Amino acid sequence: MVTCTGLVNWAALMTPIMYYQVFIRFSLVWRPLLVCCLLANGLVTAQAAPRHTAEDTLRLQKGLGELFVDPGFYSILEDPTNQLTLAQVQQQSWSSRFNANHPDNRAIRNTSSTYWMRLTLHNTNRAEQHWYLETFDSHIGYLTFYHPTNAGRYDSIYTGAERPFASRQYPYKNFLFPLPLQAGQTQTYYLKFQSTSKTSFLSRLRNEQLLAAHTQTEYGLLGAFYGILFIMVVYNLCIYLFIGEQTYLRYVLYVLSCSLLFLSEDGLGFQFFWPSWPWLNSLVNTGTPLLLLLTFSYYARMFLDAPQQLPRYDRLTRMVVLISAGLLLLDMLVLETGLSFWLYMLPYGMIYYAALQVYWKGFKPARYFLLAHALVAISVLFLITRKLGISFFTNTFTVYSMNMALVLEVAVLSYALGDKIKGIKDATIRAQEKVVKQLRKRHQAQDQLVEQLRQNQELKDQLNSDLEAQVAKRTEELRRQSETIVAQNRELLQANGLLALQSAAIEKLNTYLDAGFQHRPGELAGMRRNRHHGNAGQPTQPGTFHDALRQQHGQS
Repeated sequence: MVTCTGLVNWAALMTPIMYYQVFIRFSLVWRPLLVCCLLANGLVTAQAAPRHTAEDTLRLQKGLGELFVDPGFYSILEDPTNQLTLAQVQQQSWSSRFNANHPDNRAIRNTSSTYWMRLTLHNTNRAEQHWYLETFDSHIGYLTFYHPTNAGRYDSIYTGAERPFASRQYPYKNFLFPLPLQAGQTQTYYLKFQSTSKTSFLSRLRNEQLLAAHTQTEYGLLGAFYGILFIMVVYNLCIYLFIGEQTYLRYVLYVLSCSLLFLSEDGLGFQFFWPSWPWLNSLVNTGTPLLLLLTFSYYARMFLDAPQQLPRYDRLTRMVVLISAGLLLLDMLVLETGLSFWLYMLPYGMIYYAALQVYWKGFKPARYFLLAHALVAISVLFLITRKLGISFFTNTFTVYSMNMALVLEVAVLSYALGDKIKGIKDATIRAQEKVVKQLRKRHQAQDQLVEQLRQNQELKDQLNSDLEAQVAKRTEELRRQSETIVAQNRELLQANGLLALQSAAIEKLNTYLDAGFQHRPGELAGMRRNRHHGNAGQPTQPGTFHDALRQQHGQS
């Protein structure tokens, strides 16, 4: 978790991203309130603040451990020429131009100018006490701290985000400067700011005891915070490696982008990972918001099933994200207009609207997505109020709300992802059960069909057997009949042969008889009479006539 120091550091780079989410998600309620606050703040400033007002002396009273350096306790001088020295700004001509109500008294607006800040402290304690000045913004490119010495001169400390981390006098994530004050002593300190980004002037004073305790607590909580993010990354990466679900990999990339963004914002990345490479620190500070936009849109679209649920809207969202990313990169590297807020606003708003749409369509995991980002939006709202100088909501809970919100977001989104996978698994199981039931019914129908086919086969086999038996019987009958017919035919042929022979013999006999009767007609007639008279009253003996013929034939 990050203290007020780390959270105010967020205001420099993260507010474009977070402003966008707040105004999109709570526009109907919070936007009018914020506009009223801005107008009221501007009106009060315009009416009550005279120009070129000197800063008040900040008194370090007994019993105080820390003090927030309100803009009324320091004054600002802008140097458009970037050539003024400490000796020059101490001269009356320039010293009178320091203004506690300068329009840029909270942050650098003109990145081409050099800004000087003057701070006057008075130690009301009776004993010497060691105090430290801590700037909230760790992205100041070049920062020079001038502090008076006992000899009446000023020593300087040169540091900044564009210099190696070793240039800092104390190994701390923010810029920390010592303020040795004798009892009852009043000292004036100067800070020189040069930065290519719109960084903040806000700072805090802490004594030595409270600073030590705060540092231990802060780094411990930050370690726990990054430990949770690391655990979530490893956990979801293992799930991805085991089940191969692409959504887990997208979620891991999103959490890594958030972690990298936090490391660049609170200064721990520069302190522990790339302390000797200021150019890499600048590259990370510039690129992580863009990386977060791409990974968040990549993960959110797939988590919400936007390509399936809202195909046309998803194509439009993807096009807007890519165009916004290109314009954002162009603005960061070339244009530097400071309008990146609007470039973040549109794609994040479209993604959140897509979440609402799929939730209304019945996609239940979307409710976790909406809840997680609503928590982040509320924490950003507290950050915006502090950025605007509204301290009504400033307390321990609101100061730590950003990190708590991110931890809750990561946990809720992880649970939502698991719930989505579980829903898919349950739907798959239900579909499988339905398929199993259908297969069971189909198998039952198949079993019935097989049984029917078996019965049909048995019936067919029985019918075939009966038919074969009948065919065999009929075949046997036909064979017998055929044999009988063949035998009868044979007998008929033999009879026909005999008849033919007899016919031929008769034919021949008739021929001979005709020839013989012609020569002996009287003999033949006598024979007929003899036969007639001799055989009268007696049965004709079979074969007599034939015998007579044969006899006659033999005689012939």
